[in-house]
Amino acid sequence: MDMIPIGHLVAGRVVRAYPDKDAYLVWLHESNTFALLPKRYQDHPLKIRDSVSAAVFKYGGEYPILSQRCAHFFRKIAESVLLPALREHGISVHRVATVEHADFVKIAIKHSDPTKDPVKVCKALIPQFTSQISRTICLVRYSQDLEAYIVNALSPAPARAIRHIFVYREERRARVIVERGTIRAFLGKAATNVATASKLTGIGIEPFDESELAGGTT
Repeated sequence: MDMIPIGHLVAGRVVRAYPDKDAYLVWLHESNTFALLPKRYQDHPLKIRDSVSAAVFKYGGEYPILSQRCAHFFRKIAESVLLPALREHGISVHRVATVEHADFVKIAIKHSDPTKDPVKVCKALIPQFTSQISRTICLVRYSQDLEAYIVNALSPAPARAIRHIFVYREERRARVIVERGTIRAFLGKAATNVATASKLTGIGIEPFDESELAGGTT
């Protein structure tokens, strides 16, 4: 039997719990085979006979490993939920990112017409994600202008609080100077907001309070 490609979205049913492996055995309908969904990769609690969808995450051992927390899974769900906008408005999913301990996913989308805001077009579809995943969805407007993309990726931190952005392209990092007292909004809980924004942009983003800069921080 051919291997299911990594990142492929599959549907199945939970048939057994494996306490020793801390995982569920899932019967995949399309390929008529089994796979494992480790609990650390599940999106929400499951029971025997529950229907489940997940992405093929990796291979190793007797069965393929599934995930409901990897970028492949979130991208497939995004492409499914946003399909009307993708077809009718020339919108595409550019990149998807989340990090461990984050309760949200950032999805960068772009419009074939760069003058139009794809987030406004897709905003009405966001509630449909709740039937697919438990994490909060944050749509981000992609921009070829790296500074603008960084600002968008740091949302919901307030863009108006950004004083300056220094981009070091060769080092793939950016220093973001923010208004005094607002740095927590940019970092997010346990620094998950800035970590996810960094992953989404491919740039290591380093927020700095303007007071630190005034104090001589380099």
